Amino acid sequence: MKKQIPLALNILKFKNYNFNYFTCEEAVFFEYLIVKGQSFKFKEFFHSTETISSETGIKKHSLSSIIKKFIDKKYISIEVKGMPKVKYFTVHYPDIINDLENIYRLEENGKPLYDFRKLLYDYFQPLAEKYKEKNINKNNNINNKENNNSSLDIGEEVKLLPSFNNFLFDLKSTYKLMPSQLKFADFDFFNLCKNYDFEIVKKYLEKYFEENRQAKLQNFFKSDKLASDKNSFIENSIKEEQLFIKSFKDSFQKTYEERIEMYNDDKNNKRAKSHTTLAFTPRVIEKIPEAIKEYGEIGVKHAFIAYTDSVLNNNEKPQKFLPYFFANPDGYFGVIAEYLDKFNMNYGHKKN
Repeated sequence: MKKQIPLALNILKFKNYNFNYFTCEEAVFFEYLIVKGQSFKFKEFFHSTETISSETGIKKHSLSSIIKKFIDKKYISIEVKGMPKVKYFTVHYPDIINDLENIYRLEENGKPLYDFRKLLYDYFQPLAEKYKEKNINKNNNINNKENNNSSLDIGEEVKLLPSFNNFLFDLKSTYKLMPSQLKFADFDFFNLCKNYDFEIVKKYLEKYFEENRQAKLQNFFKSDKLASDKNSFIENSIKEEQLFIKSFKDSFQKTYEERIEMYNDDKNNKRAKSHTTLAFTPRVIEKIPEAIKEYGEIGVKHAFIAYTDSVLNNNEKPQKFLPYFFANPDGYFGVIAEYLDKFNMNYGHKKN
């Protein structure tokens, strides 16, 4: 027979609250709200101050200030209605989950409590998703993409936390960042990894600090106002890259056509070359930023001029024109390096 224990509080769990942020009474009221919200199936519920005070043991004057604090933090909202007038409470789980890093202690002796973080996320995330689902159904059944993420394996995002912290350590060293710049909420990171591959997150986070050494990590996680599953910095960066790639492709095409015209104008060449469109495959496009990072945009374009001339004159006979130029098996774009050297040695321009 299971032994009955009369104690209500789990002290081992209760000590995980951040009591620099919450008082004991606030922690009790917080748990009271979480349970009440669930018991009323995430809908609004009405309780008088007297009822809450009698069920929690919190004095009425303290309860009033706590409720005001929770409203200010957007954990709850209250609507007074009916006759007689009654307070209707709504618990906003998504706003609560965004503040869990303040509500709870997520580190102990300077070390992250990964198991406890996962426990919090596994418990609160379904509540937030259920809240969203209920409110969507309430508002004309509008579909919200965020609800489709409720079936994701949250454990996978949690497992990435140590790797992410190691990556932040490297960024701190590379860009001389202050610890205060790297503060972030685990749950922001989890949500970001639900929508973007981890390698994508690392790529654009490095770009984020490369562009602004004074930036703060918490601002990186800001989502688009019109689509909460889209990260503003990542999406804007992708758009900028797409515009740049288009401009770069147009520039390459123009150079290619100019070199063909020069070749065809040379009377020593008996056969003319046909104009055609360069084939930029996804793999080639993927390598363009890497090549530019290595040799600069001008360097890559100069190398392309020398390379194109070599192919047109049959000195170089690649099986695939652009893939060969951007080949990078050695880690330093050997073809680009070779033809950039040839351009620097053999090409010039008329003096004014």
